Amino acid sequence: MSKPRDINFVIKAAMVAVALCFDAIQFLLSLTGAGALFTIPIDVIAWLTFFVWFILVSGWSGIVQRQFKRQATLAVAALIEAVPFLNILPGWTIAIATTLLSQKAEKIVRGNNEDY
Repeated sequence: MSKPRDINFVIKAAMVAVALCFDAIQFLLSLTGAGALFTIPIDVIAWLTFFVWFILVSGWSGIVQRQFKRQATLAVAALIEAVPFLNILPGWTIAIATTLLSQKAEKIVRGNNEDY
């Protein structure tokens, strides 16, 4: 099995920016009261967006080797964001930042010379 590819800075910044957009949309909808109606569809779209995005940038081997941690983080974010008025918290942004930082920490722990 090949080693997963690293995610470069531009893609990481774009992922966090998209997560901020999802959180902002849910925050604004919660303030208007429409959040309860649109929370679940937005969460499904956000989860699918980041799931596919991680597959595209890391490759299948990256998903296989890191799948449990990423899926657990994204699942917790989806649960936080699915609850009306709790979705005011920036769950998607925190989940994506946590996932990206844990990937960087794994690389540092394993040594900078390795691709993992």
